[in-house]
Amino acid sequence: MKSNHKKRWSLFLLPIFFITLYNRWIFWKVDKTRKTYPKTASFFSWKWGNIYYTVEGSGKPLLLIHGIGTGSSSLEWKQNVKEWSKKYRVYRIDLLGFGFSDKPKMTYTAFLYVQLLRDFIQEVIQEPTHVIAHSLSCSFTTMTCHQYPHLFKKIIFICPIGINKDAPYPTLKKQWIKKIMESPIIGTLLYNCITSRYGCKYFLQNYAYYHPKNVTQDIIRNHYHSAHIGGPKARYALASFIGNFMNIDASSAFKNLSHEILVMNKKRKPSIITKQCTDFLK
Repeated sequence: MKSNHKKRWSLFLLPIFFITLYNRWIFWKVDKTRKTYPKTASFFSWKWGNIYYTVEGSGKPLLLIHGIGTGSSSLEWKQNVKEWSKKYRVYRIDLLGFGFSDKPKMTYTAFLYVQLLRDFIQEVIQEPTHVIAHSLSCSFTTMTCHQYPHLFKKIIFICPIGINKDAPYPTLKKQWIKKIMESPIIGTLLYNCITSRYGCKYFLQNYAYYHPKNVTQDIIRNHYHSAHIGGPKARYALASFIGNFMNIDASSAFKNLSHEILVMNKKRKPSIITKQCTDFLK
């Protein structure tokens, strides 16, 4: 009987051991190959963690806010920033839970990012700024601008989510998915599957880029590394995103904004985005 009992425990514990080993190996491998920060990089010491950002160029401030998704970070603006930095002081921020910013174990909400954007503009940029935001970050920007309009100048939204009642709130099913994603063993394994190189490629080709052929191996590698920096804690932000905890209906706030706003509803080539944004910000 004791022998059978031990065998059952072995059959139960052995898969857990190998899953844990695999999870740790994934994050260790990424941490070992991680690139150093660029010379333009800085950190904003915020109440919930250190926020990574870069500053390039000179002139009036322009804040770039990346979208939310698998491996998202400020690197998504890499193809645009060179041109914009010729005329503006360009800030690229990694939102809390993404990229090189800290990734604390918490629930990530739109209200959290409203606080972050407010504090970042007030304490780092220190003057009203132009803003270009992408996807779900457009709703964060809308709510921040609605509450603190004096911090903003012109605003550009690229493929916005949440400003037209298209961001559903968490259902009971979504809440359970979030809890599973946050669990230490199974959740980390699911996270590593979603943020695998194939997972990053699928997200970029289907949801992020104008044309799938523009998704290079270098871009996939950047998203993969971004998703795994900081270790297993990185899964918490994605769990909140998949669980719809970041969503907010910003449609009413958007209608009441008095700022000049350009909305680009369709995916476009980076060169076209750069030109249209530059023309609008003049």
